[in-house]
Amino acid sequence: MGKRRIPLKTSTDSVDSLLAKPVEAEADLHGLDAGSAKVKLESFLSRLAQTRPGSVVRIITGRGNRSEGGPVLQPLVRDLLDGHLAKHVQRYTLISAGGAYLVQVR
Repeated sequence: MGKRRIPLKTSTDSVDSLLAKPVEAEADLHGLDAGSAKVKLESFLSRLAQTRPGSVVRIITGRGNRSEGGPVLQPLVRDLLDGHLAKHVQRYTLISAGGAYLVQVR
């Protein structure tokens, strides 16, 4: 029986390269209601898309541990990044701790 090879991660892995980039700005949505968070995120990303395209930003949502009925902001932000804010987003990832997204602005 031969040895099983474990594939090595390459430097072209988009998540690894996104995590390695410096964070240039941050939007803290933690503690906001869904409507306020949506308005703040829309404004934040559209401004950065005009002034600093290609930058990496952190969007803090919190993990939703204290939200009644489960996380609210995390799925909202994901839906916005995949939906109508996708025009401002080159790529994004949820940080492993789960309370924030890293987003590369288009």
